[in-house]
Amino acid sequence: MKTPAALHLSRIGTPIICVAILGLLGLISLAEAAPPFSHADIESDDGITLSSKWRYHAGDDAAWAEPDFDDGDWEWVDSTLPAAELPRDGWTDIGWFRTRIAVDSTLWNTPLALEDRIHFGTSQIYLNGRLVQSFGTVGTGRDESEVHWGYVKPFLFDAQTDQLIAVRYKNPSASEFHSTWGMAGFLLKLANLEKAIDGAIEKQTSARTNQLILAGIPFLLSCLHILLFLSYPQSKKDLFYAICTALYAAAIFCLYQVYPVGLSTESLHYPYLLRLFFQLYVLASVMTLRFVYALYCDRCPRMFWIFLVAGIGMGFATWSRPLENLLLFGIFCLVTYLEISRIVLTAILARKREAWIMGIGFLALILGGSHDFLVKLDIIPPVVGDLNSFTFPLGLLGLLTSMSIYLARSVAKAKRDREFVQHAFGHYLAPAIVDQIIANPDMVDQLGGEVRDMTAFFSDIASFSTISECLTPHQLVRFINEYLSEMCDIIEAAGGTIDKFEGDAIIAFFGAPIYFEDHAVRATLACIDQQKKLEELRQRWEPENGLPPALQELRTRWEGEGRVFTHVRMGLAAGPMVVGNMGSQSRTDYTMMGDTVNLAARFESGQKIYGTGIVINDQIYAQVKDLVEARKLDVIQVMGKEEPVIAYEVLDRRGALSPAKERVLDLYNQGMKAYEAFQFTEARNLFKQALEIDPEDGPSTLYADRCEEYAATPPADLIFRAQTK
Repeated sequence: MKTPAALHLSRIGTPIICVAILGLLGLISLAEAAPPFSHADIESDDGITLSSKWRYHAGDDAAWAEPDFDDGDWEWVDSTLPAAELPRDGWTDIGWFRTRIAVDSTLWNTPLALEDRIHFGTSQIYLNGRLVQSFGTVGTGRDESEVHWGYVKPFLFDAQTDQLIAVRYKNPSASEFHSTWGMAGFLLKLANLEKAIDGAIEKQTSARTNQLILAGIPFLLSCLHILLFLSYPQSKKDLFYAICTALYAAAIFCLYQVYPVGLSTESLHYPYLLRLFFQLYVLASVMTLRFVYALYCDRCPRMFWIFLVAGIGMGFATWSRPLENLLLFGIFCLVTYLEISRIVLTAILARKREAWIMGIGFLALILGGSHDFLVKLDIIPPVVGDLNSFTFPLGLLGLLTSMSIYLARSVAKAKRDREFVQHAFGHYLAPAIVDQIIANPDMVDQLGGEVRDMTAFFSDIASFSTISECLTPHQLVRFINEYLSEMCDIIEAAGGTIDKFEGDAIIAFFGAPIYFEDHAVRATLACIDQQKKLEELRQRWEPENGLPPALQELRTRWEGEGRVFTHVRMGLAAGPMVVGNMGSQSRTDYTMMGDTVNLAARFESGQKIYGTGIVINDQIYAQVKDLVEARKLDVIQVMGKEEPVIAYEVLDRRGALSPAKERVLDLYNQGMKAYEAFQFTEARNLFKQALEIDPEDGPSTLYADRCEEYAATPPADLIFRAQTK
């Protein structure tokens, strides 16, 4: 049993021991507590970034700004509101954040800077119950959030150690920011006011300068090459370069808008700008690939269309969920640039002209992109700025500059090539051939004979020697030049190439050097257009328009005899022929030769006995029969050939005949059926009926006479064997 004294001591000792224990814990707590913020912390380079852990409560109540309000039951949340660490009940557009900090007397009533290092909404900042600052306007409805990032506000601590900072924060578009940035809240920083203002101005100036340079230069390059393309549309390389450069300029502009710095409270839609940056950059990468293909590939490979479709799909993916698809975006761009690098490296190894310039540009892009990637991983420090490393845009600018230099040197080289080609070939090659050689200088080494399926064209003015006798040399030159100019314009407009002139005769071909699948159709329609143009020329050559008297007298006499003045015979034949640069070492000519060519020439000259204007072979007829009005003319065995060919006469485009001519054509076709059935008397009667409608129809005249002869002496076959060329 304890004595009374012992009992007394125990009663006194127990409280003392408890107080001692509590005092010891207090000392330990004070020893472990962070010291209050001081002026030295503010003056450091980084200033003071307030902790992202705040007390939080959803909703809106002005009492929550008061320092004596008990927030002990509020949950702790990350003020940046990361998508993976939202409050227990999620984010409900508006809520309050509270935190307590300790500051020593060196910061009391000292002007400071409050910076929003991250800020995706609008907010009001309260200090010890007083509204001291705001970022944007916190409205009562679901107004669109303003985004502020790096803006500087003046701030002043009260003269007390314990300070309560409360933030009334609103962001009704949190889901948009989560899908773009992964967070939707704020992060505040305290710094020296003068340094913060100077730093913000410097950052703003630097950012706008970089934006102007890195986006402005590509934009100017794009405009320059658009003008070059408009002046020379054949240069698709300039067009592709202008498109990809314009896309890069727009992407860089958006990238800098995503990282705003300054002193204003301008409202910008940064989630959409970031999405737009992804879209533009993907398209720019694909168009860069198209540009490189245009430089080093004869035709656009199918691989480009795969990249294009994948790029469009990537665009949709990054627009809907840019952050979640960021890795996929990076992989796509990496694969695209690897394909570009493969093409450029192949060109360098193949010693393509000045491909090394493109190689330097892509090396700059790779170095800039690698540096930017390493900076983001904190492996090396950034070169410029604390928001983002600008080395990747600089590398991109290096690539675009090298591309422009390459094109500029190509233009200079093309000019020299043009002068050389025009001097060497311009006197005997058609302009279309010269242009193609200029666009593809390597073609000079490839010119030579090759077999192609083409259409040969021959034309000649009937009785031109008689016409020329009525003209003086000067008049003859003027007359023939006018005629040849009109006819050749039509041929070249249809894609034909003038081979040569032989007096009034025109020799041309369709399908070389530029090949068209429809060369036979083009040639046939060109012949119809030439015959119509001749009708216009005859009207132009009326007496009042000044034909020489001797020629006008000849024209009047011919028309009185039922002959057409300046009747032109045109022969067409499609089939295989040899085309290329042929001749001697000192004199060459880009021309054609072969049996098909000879057949076209025979068709032109053989029309004298038929009185026709356009004759084609059966290979052409098979392609144009649904487009033109035509009739079977004869089965002909030309001199020097064993196999007969079927010749057809082309009259006009489908549906363009007059009713009288349609009736003549119908009677003629009936007569041909009877003729081919060896019913010569019936055939003769049908041809005679056609001549009653049109006495000048040459084929009906020929067959009426032939049927009369065959009715008396039937032939063994109906093949016409030509005795002359």
